[in-house]
Amino acid sequence: MVGLLIGKMIKDVNKKKAQVTVFVIVAVVIIAGIGGFIYYNGELGLGENVDPVVEPVYLYVENCMEETAKNAILDTSQFGGYFISPDLSIDNGMPYYLYDERDNMPSKREISEQISLYLDSSLFFCLGEFEDFSWFEITAGPSETIVTIEDEEVIFNIKYPLTVTKGNSSFVFEDFVVKVPARLGVIYDSIDYYMNEQMISPKGICVTCAHEISTTEDLYFNTIDYDEETVIFTIKDENIKINKEDLVFNFANQYEGI
Repeated sequence: MVGLLIGKMIKDVNKKKAQVTVFVIVAVVIIAGIGGFIYYNGELGLGENVDPVVEPVYLYVENCMEETAKNAILDTSQFGGYFISPDLSIDNGMPYYLYDERDNMPSKREISEQISLYLDSSLFFCLGEFEDFSWFEITAGPSETIVTIEDEEVIFNIKYPLTVTKGNSSFVFEDFVVKVPARLGVIYDSIDYYMNEQMISPKGICVTCAHEISTTEDLYFNTIDYDEETVIFTIKDENIKINKEDLVFNFANQYEGI
């Protein structure tokens, strides 16, 4: 009887040891997970989680991206949505949307790609070599930008690998998002409507279309004779300012015998 009791006690002790062992293992896993989470957030500072140590660098990059994004919209719009003018352009690089009675208007996707190219090619001129942050070791790769044109907003999704090191601590950034209020989508859709109507009668300016766009979309629509057969169209939005400037979009159409 005593032997059975002792055996039962030993089994109970072993069972409790096993339970304690499982509890310890689970606790270790949880602690390791928490530690990993803290380490991850310390190494990969994004958005509101940016470590104060490197926040000046992060804000500097963000400001440069925003400034370059705004310039990308303003400058490409001046030249019909192009950063690099197409072959079919007038002397100053402004593209022909209508030439030989053919519609050459770029797609919204093509304009988005041109704006992306502008930012990726020009961001360095704002960032420089991070001369103002000599106490950090900073390495950065080239940016890759995807632009989305909405009616009243242009969204820049920028992949820009950036590593900032100070002492034994390193902070890695990669994905940035810049949103610029701008009615570029409204302007594009208005011009697209105009060009569709234009192609019905490609030999002359559609005055009623221009008036309709101005009234319906609250846009300023103007034309200027460039030469004997070329007319420059200017569409201006005065509703949303970019760097305190109106968004102005220009393109050219060719009309024989005007």
